[in-house]
Amino acid sequence: MSVTILVVDDEPRLRAALVRAGLTCELTLENDAFLTVRAGAPEGHGIGVTAGTGICVAIVRPDGQKYFYGAFTDLGGGIDTATPAFQAVVRAEDGRGRATALTEALLAATGHTSTRDLVYDVHRRGNHVSHTVLNRLLFAAAEEGDPVAVEIVTRFGAELAHAAASLLRRYGLAEQEIAVVAAGSRFAKTGPVLFEAFRRDVLAVSPRARVILSEQPPVVGAVRGALEARGRTAPETWAEVLRSAARTGWFREDMGAPSGGEADAV
Repeated sequence: MSVTILVVDDEPRLRAALVRAGLTCELTLENDAFLTVRAGAPEGHGIGVTAGTGICVAIVRPDGQKYFYGAFTDLGGGIDTATPAFQAVVRAEDGRGRATALTEALLAATGHTSTRDLVYDVHRRGNHVSHTVLNRLLFAAAEEGDPVAVEIVTRFGAELAHAAASLLRRYGLAEQEIAVVAAGSRFAKTGPVLFEAFRRDVLAVSPRARVILSEQPPVVGAVRGALEARGRTAPETWAEVLRSAARTGWFREDMGAPSGGEADAV
């Protein structure tokens, strides 16, 4: 079975906009969840789990069949790690939870002198602690070994692994050697704790899986898709793309950094 879940009006609206802009070449439109697989899997097919603000989980099969799911409403994204981090600080204060290094870090980051003052500021004054700040503190504390932070990060690593395992089971792939690619800011910018938890739980379901932390930005997956659409699937063609990307740094703007040639290559 192969199903691609799309908002039904996305593709015609995008095609119409591109035509109005004067683009007349052949087009292939697909959800960017598939780019994680194309960019990160050595053969260009497998399972991809992208974790950023939300999550996307996708499979691209060797015969080209595709399926994906995920959104901001699914567990495993940045919103879902930020909230437990804040809760951990509150629970440490009132005795429902263990003491955590997150308390001191969050108070320093927000300029409050106590958890009580912080909670009052949030509930009574409507001030907001951004998910960006909470996640930065959470993953830093986890990397330093704070048990509460490690537990939160590990729990969400398990949720992301569960997302991959769902596709492994759905397609009967749990016993096969298959690439499972992790990508997105939650994996790429937070240190090793999340990826290692994810990797461990994927391998518990699929011991032969090749669990890969992607080093490529999504735009590289788009390049690969375009090459495949033109029948250019030889491994040496893809190898040359990666060499060119590393040599010139042409993808750096896609990763939020200026291009700068070999010195900036990833």
